[in-house]
Amino acid sequence: MFSKFKTADIWLLLLPLFLAGLGIAVIYSITLTSTGASLAIRQFVSVILGLIIYFFFTFIDYRAIRSWAWPFFVLTLCSLLLVRIFGQTTFGSQRWIDFGFFQFQPSELAKLAVIFVLATLFTNRVKRIHSRRLFMGILLTLIPVFMVLTQPDLGSAIVLSLTGFSVMVAAGISKKQWLGFIIFGLVMALAAVLAWNNVTPFKGLVKDYQRERVITFINPDLDPSGAGYNVLQAVIAVGSGGISGTGLGFGSQSQLNFLPVAHTDFIFASIAESWGFVGSVFVLILYGLLIGRIINAATIAKDDFSMLLCSGIAAMMLIQLIINVGMNLQLLPVTGITLPLISFGGSSMLTVMAALGIVQSVVVRYKRITFY
Repeated sequence: MFSKFKTADIWLLLLPLFLAGLGIAVIYSITLTSTGASLAIRQFVSVILGLIIYFFFTFIDYRAIRSWAWPFFVLTLCSLLLVRIFGQTTFGSQRWIDFGFFQFQPSELAKLAVIFVLATLFTNRVKRIHSRRLFMGILLTLIPVFMVLTQPDLGSAIVLSLTGFSVMVAAGISKKQWLGFIIFGLVMALAAVLAWNNVTPFKGLVKDYQRERVITFINPDLDPSGAGYNVLQAVIAVGSGGISGTGLGFGSQSQLNFLPVAHTDFIFASIAESWGFVGSVFVLILYGLLIGRIINAATIAKDDFSMLLCSGIAAMMLIQLIINVGMNLQLLPVTGITLPLISFGGSSMLTVMAALGIVQSVVVRYKRITFY
């Protein structure tokens, strides 16, 4: 069984471990004075559990996912429903189910569920997707998106939407279907405008705190000590890092608790403060290499299903990276999306490691088919 790893892509293991190790170091330095080493230890445990899940999916033939993609999708919808009943509310959102020893966030699971079910739906139909099947794919994506929106979790809803759309693009969309997507996008944009202005039946979809985030994104100086505080402190942290940074554990913004949730949403700002421009670029290069290895797995894939799986996982990673870094640099509104593998969070870590294990499974079996 272990002979399979002779053909594995070692970078698909080393790069995530290195990024996760960086995350633990940053979380430890940020939270040591306030909570001790407890959060760093919990993140370390999440990495260990993530590794177990990673190897589990690597050993399993990725093609087995097709047989349980639909039950997994239904189970995920049920977990999203349970959040509305038993979920714990934090920062105005009901996103987590608290098991005492672990807080589970079903919206993280939904990202994989959407990729699995769409890859299954479009397998053997790449570049010849019938419009009815495409409509079904859109519907399957929108169901968890709207369930996540009601939590409300706009950031995860955006990631789910764009990830699902990326899988559909990878499956091949005709010019006529592209036109349909554009029309659909315009309709959704109109709905967003109506929701923003509290017009029935879209009234209540946009919460007050979300409206404040957009307004303060445009001009954070309107409320520097309130809604605009997080954005301004993140920008100050990034700027104070300069070229080489202040050093890990020596940043005033993160160490003196000026930067809110510095170990989750704004951990990239903490990295920029500690390691400066050079360290920030280095971290982005590592992500680029990792996403590049996932895209490579999609290009060498021997079947539609594995190609769509890898394409969706690459899109999920890239979208989260862009959103998190963008909101840390005041290029995008704050949406609560974590930085994959680095930000504190067990659900995110386990989801990403499972996804990377699936990519490794594709690579291992491709190489075995090619050379043996």
